[in-house]
Amino acid sequence: MTNSTLNSKRISRVRLPSDVRIQQLLDSALIEFSAKGYSATRVDDIAKRAKLSKGGFYTHFESKDQIFEILLVQKLRPVNLDVERILAESHSTSELAEQFVDELYKSLIDKSKMAIIRLLIAESERVPHIVKKWKVDYLDQVTKSIETLLNGCIEKGICKESIFSQSPWLIISPVVHAVVMQLILGSNTDNTLEESRRDHKALICHILSGG
Repeated sequence: MTNSTLNSKRISRVRLPSDVRIQQLLDSALIEFSAKGYSATRVDDIAKRAKLSKGGFYTHFESKDQIFEILLVQKLRPVNLDVERILAESHSTSELAEQFVDELYKSLIDKSKMAIIRLLIAESERVPHIVKKWKVDYLDQVTKSIETLLNGCIEKGICKESIFSQSPWLIISPVVHAVVMQLILGSNTDNTLEESRRDHKALICHILSGG
């Protein structure tokens, strides 16, 4: 047996840290779910893509349901609006709109997040508790942050009371539209996404300035 063969065997036996294996399985699951859908994907498929045995899968996860739920929670973390920073750096409605919209749209360039949102829509009836958790951790948290931001801007005198003050979630509705368009059109959304970002900023400026 040659030295190169021995080295190859040693390399193949290297045990990766548990957290690395878990992430490999999560990445593999996302690829398989996206390609085949949740129902058609087997544990064997996920394990094979991660270059593990079926037993290796069950060393880290209890079931396909569990890895799907963890994947959703991992990828759909809430947008972290830095309210204090945005307030400090905004001296006009245009500056506020610029920073706010750019922060929201960061997540839309994450292809893996888009894949998870597509899966969430398709499989929402299967995991209603995850949908509920996502609403509490994501939508409700973002809405509260927006409300705090708008109140701070009103106190600072850079914007006026508006429909956004009464219903903060309305200010992110163009993002929802952009997400839907990206899910439908896929790779054909680059121009649409940029147009949506630009129009979103203009809408916020118009409403917050009382135009």
